[in-house]
Amino acid sequence: MKNRLETQKFLSEKREKRRLKNIAVERMRRKALAKHRDGLLLYLPQTLKILQRHIPKGVHPGKEKSETIKIPSTFSIVDNTENALRTIYQLVAFSSRRRPPREIYFDHSDLVNFDLAAEEILDIVALDFQRIRRWAKGGLQLSGKFPASILANRFIRAVGIIKNLELTPFYLRHEEEKSLKILRCLSYRALLRASEVSPIERAAQRLIDYFNECLETSGRQLTEYGRQKLGEYAGEVLDNAIEHSETQDWVLAGYLDLSTPERVCEISIFNFGKSYADTFSELPEDHFTRRVVDPFIEIHQKKGFFRQGWERDNLYTVAALQECISSKNENQSDNRGSGTVDLIQFFQEVYGEKRPQDGRRAKMVIISGKTYILFDGRYEMLPDSNDRQIIAFNSENTLELPPDQTYVKCLDGVEFPGTIVSIRFPLPRGATEGVGRRDER
Repeated sequence: MKNRLETQKFLSEKREKRRLKNIAVERMRRKALAKHRDGLLLYLPQTLKILQRHIPKGVHPGKEKSETIKIPSTFSIVDNTENALRTIYQLVAFSSRRRPPREIYFDHSDLVNFDLAAEEILDIVALDFQRIRRWAKGGLQLSGKFPASILANRFIRAVGIIKNLELTPFYLRHEEEKSLKILRCLSYRALLRASEVSPIERAAQRLIDYFNECLETSGRQLTEYGRQKLGEYAGEVLDNAIEHSETQDWVLAGYLDLSTPERVCEISIFNFGKSYADTFSELPEDHFTRRVVDPFIEIHQKKGFFRQGWERDNLYTVAALQECISSKNENQSDNRGSGTVDLIQFFQEVYGEKRPQDGRRAKMVIISGKTYILFDGRYEMLPDSNDRQIIAFNSENTLELPPDQTYVKCLDGVEFPGTIVSIRFPLPRGATEGVGRRDER
């Protein structure tokens, strides 16, 4: 079996080759675009191309020159997944028209509950929409209404479309910004420069530094071992994002408002492209990973487990989280996989307890394709009879049985092409000890 150092070296070299290849492709694309840009819409950002293929039923493109996006009171990928995605797809539908609108009005007035992932995805779609209209010499005016909620208002002005459009008159005052900790790291298409450190390693380092800054507000800090582990897990999650992406693009973002009594840190990682299930389904039937996973598919089919709310794609997605189950594994000695679950277990350990008395604990949601998966410590990774770490989200902890539908479910009438990892982490209250010690693992 390959040791950890060999695996890390192999992955680092693989990332660097892929980075150099994509730099060359990006430069060629830019040259071609510059050569043929004569007012025709010759290039559509990949994000919109991908999302336009998945516009759900009931979301219509409209026909007015000025259209409104009504943001729901709970605009959250974690807490209101289907509604949040439908809101985003409404903007995508507007972009798909033969004659797109000239103005989009974002009405955030009712916004009370929110999360970073939903707002970041909406903003990326809006910016790409504006970009293609500019290339087509049509233009797109973006305007809107702020939330009545003070916390939501600060959030929109700090990391929402106000910030991303660089609408400086509406920025927060310097005194207000002092209470915020913000991270925003885009994929390496914005970092086309030579470096000994790969873009993923740079992003992982920025996440480590950001997370440490957040912990320091509560008198804590990561130990050296904790920094190493967080870097490894974040690197694997970002690496998976690229492998499943059609665009080679990903977003890593963080948000913490220190003015709130809860002090909940949010971290979001997402990409557009193939879901976990798409990647597994495209593997040849004789592929090593298919031979590991397909027997569970057959068991669920024979026992009639597949039903509304639990489908083959959902089982593929759960299987992708297990130790040593990865579309990149070719035999039993390959040890890819489980980085995403390792990441949430890390955050649970940093907090100090799996189930603290005040009910505050780290929570993570994964959205991939049609699958929603919730982690909150109720179900944990445990060794099976072959000493492989398994998290099946049922009391028997076996992939031979369906999961608890509270924790794993099939999205209703909507899907996300790609993967979203959204983490909410409550900062410790009054703690001063270091975290991430080797003996804690």
